[in-house]
Amino acid sequence: MIRVAEAHDVSKLAETLSHAFNEDPVISWVIRDDDKRPDALRRLFTYILRESIPHGEVTTTQELDACAVWLPPGVWTELPGLLGSLRMLPETLRWTGLGRLQRYRDMDAAEFAKRPRAPHFYLAILGVKPNRRGHGLGSALLSHTLSRLDDVRLPAYLENSKEANAPLYERHSFKVVDEIRLRGGGPTMWCMWREPANGT
Repeated sequence: MIRVAEAHDVSKLAETLSHAFNEDPVISWVIRDDDKRPDALRRLFTYILRESIPHGEVTTTQELDACAVWLPPGVWTELPGLLGSLRMLPETLRWTGLGRLQRYRDMDAAEFAKRPRAPHFYLAILGVKPNRRGHGLGSALLSHTLSRLDDVRLPAYLENSKEANAPLYERHSFKVVDEIRLRGGGPTMWCMWREPANGT
């Protein structure tokens, strides 16, 4: 069963996403790699979930072992200005450590530069606990929201950070439209776009 996540789910979902993304190439590139890494991951996903849940587009399974974070049109339309960046700096440093702060900033700017400006739903995160992979949870989360987007005729967009995940998204009609190559030897991300399915 898929449902909309609520504020009281944040702690468990942050733990789920921490496990789901522990070996993700982009997360591994930008998040600190020391004894503070587990806490950094939990803090990162706690922040993302708290910022996203009020928009009503974060979905999860009943067991909270998989999660999709969608942002509706009009959200994240610009990068934070100087004051916003300074306000976030202490928390961002907890995620990255000083040595990877610039990597994180580069990633954020690169993603924003490639993001389509046409109205769309943005799949910011799709994560499944490692021990629950292969049970169709990711596909169920995608289908839940994409069927609604088909009804209202809205496209969807995501950045895929693992080439092995491409078939999942392609089965749901996403197509690669661009690439993001992080500088300094960072990993590649594949920008994927999905037009709403034709109604009958």
